[in-house]
Amino acid sequence: MTALQAEWARHRESAPAAEKAAGAHHRKPHARLRGATPKGLDGSANRRYTLHCKVNMTVAFHCPNDLIMELQDALAQLSEIRLHVARTEPFRGYRAATAGFSAAVAISASALQALVMPAPVNDSRAYIMLWVLAAMASVAVTALEMVVRCRRSTLPTAARMTWLAVEQFLPCTIAGALLTLALVMCSPESTWQLPGLWSILFSLGVFASSRLLPRPIIWVAWYYLVCGVLLLAFAQGDWAFSPWAMAIPFGGGQALASVVLYFTLERNHGRQ
Repeated sequence: MTALQAEWARHRESAPAAEKAAGAHHRKPHARLRGATPKGLDGSANRRYTLHCKVNMTVAFHCPNDLIMELQDALAQLSEIRLHVARTEPFRGYRAATAGFSAAVAISASALQALVMPAPVNDSRAYIMLWVLAAMASVAVTALEMVVRCRRSTLPTAARMTWLAVEQFLPCTIAGALLTLALVMCSPESTWQLPGLWSILFSLGVFASSRLLPRPIIWVAWYYLVCGVLLLAFAQGDWAFSPWAMAIPFGGGQALASVVLYFTLERNHGRQ
């Protein structure tokens, strides 16, 4: 019994040491997370390092692939929701002042044409160049206004809405440029149709953009469309290149757009 008791006593004395060593071994990773940080870190850096390790350990050991896929699907759905919201909200990048500037450019170009081109039918290329430069000036000012307002906006959907507005109006602009080039290069005798075609193409751009703008803007689109059809039907020969053939559609249309934008967006937005 004495030898057995002595053996039992030695076993009891060695057991706590083994358990202690095993416990220290299992607690080592957690202790590393709590306190073992690189040398030279202060208290705040120590806390950041510890939190970083905990996040990494959580992502590495507690986020299975299925959960990661679900997170990616949720982010994709959130992006689609933002796109839908951007399409339903009114776009405020078009301003009354910018539309008024475009109307002033159209009227000024018409006055300049009357002064320097008494017979534009004999020099259709100079006529086209004048109005292309006027259009480029209006587009440049409008684009600058949109970019500035997009950068200043605090809305998370501002950039997406600006791009949607560009997508809506860009096709008619490209179509107008290509159509003008084709008529000038291949069929100069048909360039008399350009004022009416420009007006009709512009109306299509306004129709496409009306989903992002207040509903009364649709009347501006109809105005351009009616003016374009009337020009093609009645403004032929010398009348096709008359200064009024551009001043009435584009000067009047942009002035009407300026009034609509002010009373439906800017004045109400200021009250809010």
